[in-house]
Amino acid sequence: MPNRRHIADLRMGEIQSALRAAMERNQHSQPDVAKVTGVSQSNISRLLAGQRKRVTPSVLKLCQYAGLDAKTGQPEVDAHRRLSQALSGAIGDNPHAALALASVIESLAPLLRIYKPAPVPGADHDQPRAH
Repeated sequence: MPNRRHIADLRMGEIQSALRAAMERNQHSQPDVAKVTGVSQSNISRLLAGQRKRVTPSVLKLCQYAGLDAKTGQPEVDAHRRLSQALSGAIGDNPHAALALASVIESLAPLLRIYKPAPVPGADHDQPRAH
């Protein structure tokens, strides 16, 4: 059974990975993230370098930016926020792009209303049970 330190180190690794992924997805540099989150660029740098070992208020702000639950190390499920970020990233400040994307979404509305996700391969419910 892993000790508490191993679990904390694992969680910090997950936070680092999620932060890097969010920065890449949003095309943000460390100074950009600092402006968005209010966390100093030096704190962001220390976290990404693995020099942080505790979940501090600054780390919690970075987890929120990355869409990660700091207590569990799992992604937050906030579909509306994720969609809003994706839309903002896709259209930027271009009103023509916003109108074009709105038309596409409106045309997909009938399909989205009936959408049901496909089963995930390898999930327990897809595996035959041994008797």
